[in-house]
Amino acid sequence: MMTVSTVNLLKRRGTLRRISFRCLMVTAIAVTGCVHTSSVNNFTQKTAKVPAPAPVTQPQPQIEKSVPQPEAKSEAESAVMLVSGEEGSETVAEPALQPIPESWISEEPLDCQCDLQLGAVSLVELEQIALGSNPTLRQAEASITRARNLKYQVGLKPNPTVGMFAQQLADEGTDQVGVFYEQQIVRGNKLGLNRNVLAHATQSQIWELEAQRQRVLTDVRVAYFELCAAHQRRNVARTFAEVTQKGLEVARVRFESQESTKVEVMQAEVQHREATLTLAQAEIAITMSQRNLAAIVGLPALSEVMIEPLQNTQLVELDWDVERERIQCNSPEFAFAVQQVSQARAELSRQQVQAVPNVTVNVGTGFDNGTDAAMVNLQVGGSLPVRNANEGNIAAAYAEYCRATHEVERMQNDLRSRLALVAQRYDSARAAVMTYEQQVIPQAQSAYELASSAYQLGEFSFIEILVLRRTLLDVQLKAIEARKELAQARAEIDGLLLRGGLTAPSELSTSDELRGQSLSGE
Repeated sequence: MMTVSTVNLLKRRGTLRRISFRCLMVTAIAVTGCVHTSSVNNFTQKTAKVPAPAPVTQPQPQIEKSVPQPEAKSEAESAVMLVSGEEGSETVAEPALQPIPESWISEEPLDCQCDLQLGAVSLVELEQIALGSNPTLRQAEASITRARNLKYQVGLKPNPTVGMFAQQLADEGTDQVGVFYEQQIVRGNKLGLNRNVLAHATQSQIWELEAQRQRVLTDVRVAYFELCAAHQRRNVARTFAEVTQKGLEVARVRFESQESTKVEVMQAEVQHREATLTLAQAEIAITMSQRNLAAIVGLPALSEVMIEPLQNTQLVELDWDVERERIQCNSPEFAFAVQQVSQARAELSRQQVQAVPNVTVNVGTGFDNGTDAAMVNLQVGGSLPVRNANEGNIAAAYAEYCRATHEVERMQNDLRSRLALVAQRYDSARAAVMTYEQQVIPQAQSAYELASSAYQLGEFSFIEILVLRRTLLDVQLKAIEARKELAQARAEIDGLLLRGGLTAPSELSTSDELRGQSLSGE
């Protein structure tokens, strides 16, 4: 039989045990907070120590190889029957992205400013400057960086939840207190399939960067040839103005010696004023063409540019069937469209596993004052996909896959259409150049020289001289225009029909919403 002192001793021991357990729980929670704070501090320190990321290097995709054709419609229909992300999904062979946080915070801008003391720059130098200064390329690089970091983000596992619980606190002596740990387990390989989708999106942005590089190079060449043509027009106009000035002086001398009429002097003045206007327009064209070229290159201004004669463009007869195959096999636009098909297939595979329920595990431990003993709680649960099996998203993903396959077909037709227009310009300009340079200009030059000699002998009228002089100027300007059209058309063909060096590249349409969908289970 226990005495009163023994009962009091047991009560004191129970009280001490409860006090000790509560102290233990407080210590555990404090330690958990310290660990979390330490991890955050370590993460912050690592982030601060990591240097700012370098701009994305220019991609070198193997565009020399033929771009794979998209799958047939029968495969698209069979893809709907997939039940897991492991079947039918495509994986991009891209290096695994390390969870490095330096891409989140950059102390240096992505774009670079060319600090060059430019003298006379050549076309090759202009192309290199444009690749380093054009802002659209920096935009495309930023999209690649964003896609790679989103790829890392959408594959992260959910954070665990830790805390404490307390029950029956108002009932003295029967309260239950403890700590718990809760973790959600994402099933169906959702997170891996998320990264697969973003891997395809990243590859698409790489192709977009390659396409933008080609757009910039093509625009630089087209603008450069425009500037070269403006210089040649100025040279011809200057020569014509000098000739008309001499003709005006001759007309005045003849009028003063009463060998001609006032009408000849007035006609000579009119032609000289037209020649002066043509020269002034050529000077304006040079200034504006140079400003346009500087804007495409990405510089405030260009002081001097090395001008190459447009006659350097060879008069080659192209096989348009061969060119069509070459452009389609090497076009980054077409590769982008094919990559979109792969991305749509990956999205379809991802949506097909969304209905696989996630599992939430909750483990808790504590002390029950009512029984004066420790206790352990375990809860495991998940949603039942009885009302929402993600049928709508699966059907939408399949529709997007069908749209992407038709986009490839549209791109093929679009390339053929654009090539036909450029081919027409090229062949027309080539025929014009051959006709003007081999026949028209030599004949016009000879006719003018013969007429000038006959005019001095009094066998030709002054009006006929003016007409022949103007005809020679017109055919020379038309020949320059044909040469310019030929060079620009050839630049577009070599540039895979890509134009728009200052047009913003397409943005990444995917975000990190796939991760939220994976964790929500709906």
